[in-house]
Amino acid sequence: MAFVLGFEHDVFVSYAHRDDDPPPREDAGWVTLFGQALRKTLSQKLDGRAPDVWMDHRLAENAQLGPELQAQLQRSAVLLIVLSPPYLASEWCQKERQGFMSVAGGRAASSVFVIEKDRVRDRPPELSNFVGRRFWKEDPNDADTTCTLGWPVPEPDDDAYWSLINSLASKLAIYLQELGSKKPEPAHPPQRPAALLAQATDDLFDESVQVREYLEQAGIEVLPKGEYPGEPEAMRAVVRECLPRCRLFVQLLGPKPGRRSEAWPLGMPGLQYDVAQQSGVRILQWRDPRLEVASVANEAYRSFLNGANVTASGLEEFKSSVVREAQSEPKSPQANGGRLVVIDALAEDASVAQELGSWLSSQQLDVIQWVDQKGGSDDVQRFADMLSVSNGFVVVCGDRTDQRWFYRQVQQGRKYGAQHVPQTALAVYDRLSPEQNTTFSFPGLRYLNCRRGLDEQVLRQFVDNLAQ
Repeated sequence: MAFVLGFEHDVFVSYAHRDDDPPPREDAGWVTLFGQALRKTLSQKLDGRAPDVWMDHRLAENAQLGPELQAQLQRSAVLLIVLSPPYLASEWCQKERQGFMSVAGGRAASSVFVIEKDRVRDRPPELSNFVGRRFWKEDPNDADTTCTLGWPVPEPDDDAYWSLINSLASKLAIYLQELGSKKPEPAHPPQRPAALLAQATDDLFDESVQVREYLEQAGIEVLPKGEYPGEPEAMRAVVRECLPRCRLFVQLLGPKPGRRSEAWPLGMPGLQYDVAQQSGVRILQWRDPRLEVASVANEAYRSFLNGANVTASGLEEFKSSVVREAQSEPKSPQANGGRLVVIDALAEDASVAQELGSWLSSQQLDVIQWVDQKGGSDDVQRFADMLSVSNGFVVVCGDRTDQRWFYRQVQQGRKYGAQHVPQTALAVYDRLSPEQNTTFSFPGLRYLNCRRGLDEQVLRQFVDNLAQ
């Protein structure tokens, strides 16, 4: 008997029979053992009531049993798909999937759950919006080799496997309980706050799923709903499309940027970050505090990991901070006048720029940090666009700053800042050693003397005089 009244089966497991072939010297295949583990764990989540988890052990053997299959699907509350290359190659699995979606109607979007038994390069369009739990891992020494968790049989100490089983059972239990209660939807449900979760590199896939689930459970809409495209321009387009609906841009950073090129040296993380930075949305980034940034070989990415928006903390702490930010009321335009400050610094002064950026953010200002990796702004148009809409432009000068670069950036600031009405306020953030005898004097340039450390009084005068 099903847990949800009105259905015969709580969960219909759709899988390729090749994925359930028993390994040598074993009586049951991986999918069968997965179903048994899920049923036991789900029962615990449902106060001991035994759910009906149904697996098709015979229908696929006879293609003439279409009406019976359709009836089983119609009497199932949830379709659980075990995604794999054999699954995608199976015509019968396609019939199961499409059959369920046709009978489920409007509730199909919430009643289809997906797990990945093995890596799948391309999903069918109707599954592109479902984030699945990955029951496989990549060989750290060979990116082309994968291993299914719990293979050939799940061992008691296989923590990764049992953690995923527990996570999946928890989500299923919540859905089945909600479906069983049949609570009417409000006529005009309140709009949920939304956050864009950037695509993480493969080594942070599990952490990304955890963050997504945590935010969704807290009532926050997580975008995008589907998978990110693999091509750079297509990924940029998805981020641009989603950000206007979002309060936050959330990004998890690992030790490597992943696939990259000369055009996008910070990889996909950098591509997504650039779009978010231009949008002005609040940016929250995370990295593991155990990550030794100094050992990162890529200098540009090393500076990226030390950015002003990057938090090095436990993942649980970061998730809580994201929820607090997302649930807080958006600041009114009068709170800071919509003022934007652009900080320009060389990569060698990234930590100094981060110090300044953090303080300006604490004053309720929007901040963009332009960290110049090569001693010259390659993307002149984007640089000009930022300055033309900024209220303040600050050039950082530290002990290691190239003076030629410094003077050039001041001139650029004058040129492009003049396009803002009223004109962008220009300043130099002087963090040279107190012993240095270099002085600065430029017409129209504010001098922020912080040689002995960040001076809040000096900076506050600059902030108070920014044009609204």
